[in-house]
Amino acid sequence: MRMAGLLLLLAGCAAAPAPAPESHAAEVAACAAAVAAHVGKDVGAVSATWTGTTGTGLGLVTVTDAQGAGGERVHTCEVDGAGRVRAIRHTGA
Repeated sequence: MRMAGLLLLLAGCAAAPAPAPESHAAEVAACAAAVAAHVGKDVGAVSATWTGTTGTGLGLVTVTDAQGAGGERVHTCEVDGAGRVRAIRHTGA
């Protein structure tokens, strides 16, 4: 009977759903702050969105700010898992 209980417990573990993807909030916040400083604006004046990862495992964040006169600037930021910004690129660069 003990073996049957152990098998049921192990079967339950194997059937458990995969954990939800981790949040990338820290990486997004780091990129938003870095790009805001880069363009000379308050962090509240930019909008940052997680867009995926590079082939080397760095996070990719798209950061947009209103440029004035109706335009927007878009930057792509590469950030590591510790929240260190590794690169900021301008759109089209």
